[in-house]
Amino acid sequence: MESLATQTLVLFAIRTTGNPLRRRPSKPLAASAIGIVIIGTLLPFTPIVAPLGFTPLPLAFLLFLAVATVTYVGMVELVKRRLMPQMMFQHKQGVTHRT
Repeated sequence: MESLATQTLVLFAIRTTGNPLRRRPSKPLAASAIGIVIIGTLLPFTPIVAPLGFTPLPLAFLLFLAVATVTYVGMVELVKRRLMPQMMFQHKQGVTHRT
């Protein structure tokens, strides 16, 4: 579940070079990302858990997940802000990155 939340919500941080809170995503992107996280969080509390073998998560874990996700997305944003100017400069200079 934590991977679902972090990977889905990090899209908001990396989709723009600016502040993701000031540059709103498209409605379909916002709806699908938030919907995925909500469904993934609520799924263990539905009747479908028995056939899937899921168990409801403790509230303490959900609180930890919220804090960890906000921290992770914040760190991604900090790294992006530090590296993005360097990458943009190298792109303008014609420097290519090997992968």
